[in-house]
Amino acid sequence: MIKLKKQYFSMIEIVVIIAVVAVLFSAFARAVNAVYRANRTFINESKAVLVLDNVIERLKVKKDVSRNEVKKILAEEFQHSDLGKGNLFCTKAVEQEGNFVISVIRLKDNRLLAEVRL
Repeated sequence: MIKLKKQYFSMIEIVVIIAVVAVLFSAFARAVNAVYRANRTFINESKAVLVLDNVIERLKVKKDVSRNEVKKILAEEFQHSDLGKGNLFCTKAVEQEGNFVISVIRLKDNRLLAEVRL
């Protein structure tokens, strides 16, 4: 008669397996979080580009536009967009090197999302 010996996992082996699974889960969670943040950034940048594109389209219709009118149109388009809801983003319209520059900025880190030189 052949006697079968029962094999059990030792406590050390179980702890090592749990540690390996925890490390793999942590790496997976970080990767998913990075993809989520990249997707969120892409969406916000796309919305900012659409806001500036709408401003440009509205400006094309008018012949002579003052700086104040550009700022007004930029503010209107920004408020109508998803970015205008809340206090996470803002617009800026300034004169730089002879050009008028309109931009959309994320307030959290002053990151430029989109910019157009007129």
